[in-house]
Amino acid sequence: MKLPGSAAPQFCVYLFTEGPRPVGSLIGVLPDYEMVLPRSKNDIAFIGKKPIQSREQFKLEYERVASVIAPLLSGDAHLSCQYDDERGTRFQIELYRTENGNFVETNPPSYIEY
Repeated sequence: MKLPGSAAPQFCVYLFTEGPRPVGSLIGVLPDYEMVLPRSKNDIAFIGKKPIQSREQFKLEYERVASVIAPLLSGDAHLSCQYDDERGTRFQIELYRTENGNFVETNPPSYIEY
């Protein structure tokens, strides 16, 4: 989801929940991201303007974001993380929340690099 008029690199995190989105508990937890509320009552998007140079840097960022969000959720949830730059989407991965409350990569991993 490239924001209109945005040429800056962006790290996008899409949170999908089974129940109503937990907006109140997520406000301000990622101060380097803008929270965007799509029309769906179960989704939240976080958009961060930051350059990502490598797959390892992408992995560190999605793990950081997932570790911040996970303890604030209850029930089933899914994260879709992607990095876009002037060439389009470069990295993308899907994660799901396990019974112990942590996010893990889908099995098999759905990591995509463009």
